[in-house]
Amino acid sequence: MSKRKSLVDRKLVVIKNSSVGLLSQLVTIVFAFVTRDMFIKYIGMELLGVNSTFTSVLNALSLSELGFESAVVYSLYRPMHDNDIEKINDIINILKVIYRCIGAFFILGSLLWLPFLQYILVDVNLVTSRVYMFFLLQASASICSYFLAYKRTLLYVNQKEYISKTIDMVVNCALNIVQCITIFIFKSYGIYLLLKFAQILISNIIIHAFCTHYYPYLHKSKLNLQILKEIVKNVKNIFVGRLAGLVYVSTDSLVISAFINTVTVAYYGNYTIVVTNLKNLTRGLFAPIMPIVGNYLVEEESGAQRENVFLLYTHLRFWLSLMIISPAIILIDDLIEVWLGAEYILPSIITYLFAAEFYIDLVHSASVDYINGMGLFKMDKYIELAGAVSNIVFSILFVQFFGLAGVIAGTVLSQCLFWAGRSTIVYFKGMGLSGKHFLIYWMRNIYYVFVFTLCTWICGLFYSRIETEASVAKILTGGIICELCIAAIGMVMLFRLREQRKILDIAAGIMRKACKRMKKA
Repeated sequence: MSKRKSLVDRKLVVIKNSSVGLLSQLVTIVFAFVTRDMFIKYIGMELLGVNSTFTSVLNALSLSELGFESAVVYSLYRPMHDNDIEKINDIINILKVIYRCIGAFFILGSLLWLPFLQYILVDVNLVTSRVYMFFLLQASASICSYFLAYKRTLLYVNQKEYISKTIDMVVNCALNIVQCITIFIFKSYGIYLLLKFAQILISNIIIHAFCTHYYPYLHKSKLNLQILKEIVKNVKNIFVGRLAGLVYVSTDSLVISAFINTVTVAYYGNYTIVVTNLKNLTRGLFAPIMPIVGNYLVEEESGAQRENVFLLYTHLRFWLSLMIISPAIILIDDLIEVWLGAEYILPSIITYLFAAEFYIDLVHSASVDYINGMGLFKMDKYIELAGAVSNIVFSILFVQFFGLAGVIAGTVLSQCLFWAGRSTIVYFKGMGLSGKHFLIYWMRNIYYVFVFTLCTWICGLFYSRIETEASVAKILTGGIICELCIAAIGMVMLFRLREQRKILDIAAGIMRKACKRMKKA
């Protein structure tokens, strides 16, 4: 296959996977808002806070995964590139055995957590036996994934994730509709959790069966101890990353529940559900690019060429932050008011802190993907550890003085440490470039922040002139105005950058091909 044809195929794969990922995330976002609204109205804020706290506890248990999946993904890039079927089969068999062991540990861990739940749930009036039942139901959904979901990894590395996304989307649509109906009729948290479990179970069973048919060469085999040793070696380094991920995802809710109260977790959760769904939307768009990046790094060893692709990838992520985060800052208060009511709106500082955390997470994840693609797990673990410790320390310290805002500020500071450390690894270890290149990278990112701030400020000025009460129409109108302003300002402010011209060239090429196809049709 020629290099030109390979590039075309990669573009088609990205478009297909990203399109399905985008549609899947949009459907998920719609149902997330609808079900949360119905949950608050018919089940209550107290149980919503309990649900969010349980999620944080179970995220803590998910640490038992240790990072095996990331290590396996990295281990699969080379055999997938070389079409080494025997090694692929050996790696998937290792993942299956590992996940079954983790599933068993998760069951034990869930049972061991039960006596401690009463100390985490503050100001909650629930019978202890019901708390235990709800927790175990929620844990069951996570447990079943470990026994059935290991073959998803092969679809991901093989750049066929659109298959699993499509199956998930169809099942989620059907079960979410049933879930909304049952919430309205029965107003039962227990039934809500049972349907969540059924949703995950059915999706994983279908995908498991599909992979068995699609990859007929997968079969039982003895554990390849040499490959297992290589994977475990990487896992030792990735584990710290999983610890940092746990801290990032779970610590905030636990600190808020313990130092403020559990109901505040629900108020905080209304904003996090918006941010989380927007993050999932961006991940749905960029997830198909990660295996392509991994395969590209296997093929390309030139530091200069790796940097060119890295800067282009970072530029794409910045553009997405402009198009998503900037409007979100302007519109989120009106969205919360229309969705739940004005009494659920939090102070503006909370919005700005959420936006800062989201921006850093989105833009700096280019470094994360490069580190994973190059297998630089050992160096990354020290950065992860520093970020994890700082998040715990800052969140607990700041909550004493600034309350909820202090908890989120601690997370933002830890993200800054992640970005600085990971970009250092990418430039000096991954690409072997000089400090001059690294300095230019950071000067570019300072300019990105300036452009982002300018776009957000101008969008806010235009939106403030819409002098009507919060409504769906106002939010949609404001969203359109924001996107038009961002597109215009961004094109002017970023046009001189080489990456921007490259994106325009790619877009123009796609348009030309589309026009040719239309003429032929």
